[in-house]
Amino acid sequence: MWEHKYNVEENIGSTLLKLNSGEDTAKFDRTAFEAPQKFHGKDINIAGKELSMTEIAETMSRVFDKKVVFETVSSEVALERGMLQGTLYAMEWLEDVPACGFDIQETREYGVALKSFAEWLEENRGRFEINQIAQSGFDLNNPGCDKDLSNKSQK
Repeated sequence: MWEHKYNVEENIGSTLLKLNSGEDTAKFDRTAFEAPQKFHGKDINIAGKELSMTEIAETMSRVFDKKVVFETVSSEVALERGMLQGTLYAMEWLEDVPACGFDIQETREYGVALKSFAEWLEENRGRFEINQIAQSGFDLNNPGCDKDLSNKSQK
């Protein structure tokens, strides 16, 4: 198995991320139109599952049959390795606002069946190119530098 490391800001690995698909939002929309009295005046936050970054990597590994590892690095290293500044800000915000402001159990109380992260990954499998970095010769230790990784003396 080839190993790809997701790199994000310090401590984000312990944060539970609330995951939601657009289709799940559409299910809530449809249900609200079908039962307006149940949803009238409600502000509903939608999430099907809460997973840590480690659990997300483990799920991706299982679904794609590729080893995906979560790795924490400093903000500076994440930027050096190619993370977008906006993504870094989002990760920092997640650390500052634990649980993203709502209880996922509230979402479940409406009885709308939502898909798991694994189901979503399986349905969207074609949108992921996990091997792209390995095949292009991208060096995780030197982003932006295409190298022939078979020549270890170039490091």
